Formats: sequence, C-alpha cells, structure tokens
Amino acid sequence: MATRFLCFAFLLARLAAQPPLSFQDLAPELASKIAAAVGSGDHVTLTMVTTAETDRAASMPIEAEIRQALAARGVRLVEGTEAPTALQVGCTSNLRERACVAELRRGTKRELVVVTRPLDTRDERRIPPSLELIPLFSQRAPILDVVFVGNRLLVLDPERVTLYEQILERAAVAPPSEAGHSSISASAGGALPAHSGERRREASAERRRWNQLQSRPIATSRPWPRDVRGRLRSDEATVTAWLPGVTCRGSADLSRFACADERGVPWPIGIENTGVDAARNYFYTPEGLPFYGAAALGADADPRWLVVSGSGELLFLDTARRTIEASAAADDVVALETSCAPAAHVVVASSTLGENRRDELRLYRVAKRQLIPESAPIEVPGRLTALWSEPGSVVATAIAQDMTSERYEAFHIRIGCAGE
Repeated sequence: MATRFLCFAFLLARLAAQPPLSFQDLAPELASKIAAAVGSGDHVTLTMVTTAETDRAASMPIEAEIRQALAARGVRLVEGTEAPTALQVGCTSNLRERACVAELRRGTKRELVVVTRPLDTRDERRIPPSLELIPLFSQRAPILDVVFVGNRLLVLDPERVTLYEQILERAAVAPPSEAGHSSISASAGGALPAHSGERRREASAERRRWNQLQSRPIATSRPWPRDVRGRLRSDEATVTAWLPGVTCRGSADLSRFACADERGVPWPIGIENTGVDAARNYFYTPEGLPFYGAAALGADADPRWLVVSGSGELLFLDTARRTIEASAAADDVVALETSCAPAAHVVVASSTLGENRRDELRLYRVAKRQLIPESAPIEVPGRLTALWSEPGSVVATAIAQDMTSERYEAFHIRIGCAGE
C-alpha cells in the first residue's frame, strides 16, 4: 500500500508546484468520471491528498463534488481501511496545465482518472489578492475598537473612550560629524552630506504621534465579563459605543457623552442580533443561535451570512438565519470588499498554539457555500482580541494583544491587489 501511495504522490509531484490556482472548475468532470468508474452500491474510502497548491481548505469544494456524485450513484463512503475500493484524489499544476488526479484501488488493481485544463496565460500573470495589515495605534490598556473621525481617532477600552489627534513633530538631529571624511545624516527631507570645512547645519527629523484631546469614562456599575468586547461607530457629528449590556452615546468631539444600561440592544455587525450577552462574550440571533462573529455576504447572496458559532464552527446561514452548511473551525470572521476581486470575500481568524502565540488571518473567496483560499495566512503580532468590519466596507479593524511588549495594537486590514 505504501508503494502505491508513493506512486500516486510521485505523479502529483511531477506536476511541479506553481503559484496558487483554483481547481474548482475541474471538480464536476472529475467527480463524474470517478462516479462512472465506481460500481453502483460499492463501499469506498475517500482520501484527499494535499499538495503545495491545495491545502485542506482548498480541497473542500472538490471533495464536496465527489461526495455528491458518488452519493447520486448509490456509492457509500465509509471510514477506515476495510472498504473494497480506496480512492485518493489530489490536484496540482505545471507550466502547461492544471490537473486533478484520482487513483482507484481495488485489491491489486489500480486505475487512474485524470482531468486537465490548459493553463491560461492570464492565470500565469495573475497575482492573487493578499491581506495587508496597517498599524494604527497601540497602548498598554486593552483596546476594544477604534474608529476614525476625519483625521482624528476614537479609541474604546473597557474604562473609557478617548479622542486623539495625530500631530507632526520635528525633532532636532545631531549635526554631521566634523571628521575629515563625509558623513550622512538622515532626515525627512533626505540625506544631508557634510564635508570637512562646511558650515555645520542642524538637521530635523519628522515623526507623527497621537495627542490626546478628550477622554470620557464608561460610566456603569455593571461588571464586565472576562473577555469584554466593545464596538464603536461614528459619523462626523456623533459617536456610539456598544459594550455588554451598556450603550454610550455622545458627540464626536466627546463634549457630550453618556452611558446607559441597555440589554438586548443590537450591535452593528451586519446581521440581526440581540447584542452581546452581559455575562458572556457572544451574540444571539433573534432565533436564539449563539455566535461570536459574522460576515454579511450580500443582500442577494445565497448563503446570506457566514458566522462563527458559539462552539467555534463556521456556519453558512440562509436569509432566515437557519444553518444550511457547516465548514471549518474558526475564532472569528468578517467580510471585506475590493474592486479587484468582485466575488464575496471573508477574513477568517484562527488560533495558533505555542508559548509565543501569534494568531492568523486568512483571506477566502466564497463560492457555492464553500471557502476557497485566496492567500496564505498572515500572522498578527500576538493574540487576536477583536475583529470588526462594516457591511460593504473595504477595511476591517483588528486588535491584537502582543504578549512580548504587553501592549494592545490596533490595525486596519484590507485586500491588496496587483498594481496597487
């Protein structure tokens, strides 16, 4: 058995791994050919072989097509090694074509099913979208959310909301050395050469920093849950802050700001909800489904939403907020839009293990209730504590706790496109 598997793996390896491509268009034909090769009523084990181009998530649409085609033919998929027929499937590409290969083994007999497509020259030039992480703000106190109001920044933490303004500072830099050789002094205006005998000039360096303008406390007697969550939203005139069981409203400059205990107030997260439970850290839909995060996939989309359930599982919901498909495990999810990739896209957060924990974000394209990876995962500097976006937005906000520096950092996330 090991020898046969190595032969199958060698066939895939000969199709040298190239930049990531989609194989979903090969799946229907591959599934049809596999179903035709398997006897009706047969018992089959199915193994998806991952390659450099198809990890577990990328192979899910292909596996779904195969399972559906075999079920329609009356084939029963079973676990273990006792089934008379073993099926292994993998996909990869070379410089000329994309290929999906299936190996059927019945005892000593071996049969290969191969589906290929020529590699479109446009695919070779295509640079897939990627995620970009843009630092915004950091502090030692926990950050729940941040939002821009013009060129100012509102920062929400469990104790207060604070307004900052970014200012430009000019700091003096030591003048060039008077040694007999040339020296270079870096400044915002460029490099300044200085030679022996030249008049000494003082250089200046520019830097931007956040200057606090106003701060208002979150006035409530309610104790927060262990992992308190909070959401900010603002226009040019007003600001609203949502925390578990508490809603605060005021002017955008914080000259007016007041909080009130309010249970069941929905948060602006793109799906109807009853707010965060005051004793926990997750939401409920009006139908009572607990969930941690949600991505709205579009008003006319089917499915309508992708949520992370209370048990940490990605669920596709229909227009009535009923579960229609379950996917992989995740910690959080948001939707993002971009002009260079018109399909629905989501950013999925997942945890990593280890002493120096650095959680991951990954961009997926949503297609037929499946998640297709569009980029390699990127690490955030520490443990992800919040992930928010507005429906239809091109940016999302992520908050990470850096265990090394003991600081919380806020970032903007956006989809980067080729040529931008």
